[in-house]
Amino acid sequence: MNQYQNQNQNMNAVFAQAAALPQETTNRCSGIINLAAAACGLIGAGMAQIPGSDSVAMVPIQIKMVRDLGRVFNIEIGESSIESFVVSAAATAGGRALSQLLLRYFPGVGNVVNGLTAAGVTELVGWIAVMNFSQRGSLL
Repeated sequence: MNQYQNQNQNMNAVFAQAAALPQETTNRCSGIINLAAAACGLIGAGMAQIPGSDSVAMVPIQIKMVRDLGRVFNIEIGESSIESFVVSAAATAGGRALSQLLLRYFPGVGNVVNGLTAAGVTELVGWIAVMNFSQRGSLL
């Protein structure tokens, strides 16, 4: 099995778990995640030419997203646990750094790719958090 198939199976498992949640819970989680992903996408697109600058602005948004998702499941999480989770989950989706490196010098194209990648990574982090909250009752 190649790496793409493995990643695709992992994503399918995440979304299948989300689909098993009550519709109201799924809707609340989806709204929180989509809002954070849109904000991170705009930040990523706007700051594409400045390496690493978007991460400084996106991490607090992702931390708030995970905290709000925890509240949906009535789980309170410490700041350090959320930071660890966000950093490790985002690192596993590390294609963002590569896209920044390769495309930041192409205004327009680099902005679009960086924005889409930032939004996608944020969505992934959010749904992984939902899966952990619903299956384990905790973030980690």
